[in-house]
Amino acid sequence: LSTSYNQLSTSYNQLSTSYNQLSTSYNQLSTSYNQLSTSYNQLSTSYNQLSTSYNQLSTSYNQLSTSYNQLSTSYNQLSTSYNQLSTSYNQLSTSYNQFFWHK
Repeated sequence: LSTSYNQLSTSYNQLSTSYNQLSTSYNQLSTSYNQLSTSYNQLSTSYNQLSTSYNQLSTSYNQLSTSYNQLSTSYNQLSTSYNQLSTSYNQLSTSYNQFFWHK
């Protein structure tokens, strides 16, 4: 009976040791999972911040492009007006010269 008890005690101790090792492995795995989850969340946050920055930059670029196009249009209109004014001036000068010489 003593031998059976000792064998049973030994088996229990081995089972307890195996359980403790399994519990330790589970805790290590849980810690690794939590660290991985934290890293993923940080990466996701960084990606979202980068995406926001890109969108803001894209918006700024589009606004700048629009402003440039408006400025270019204004310049072209001013150039057209200048050319029309120059043409009118030349026509007036020609008319004046013709009037002066005929007088």
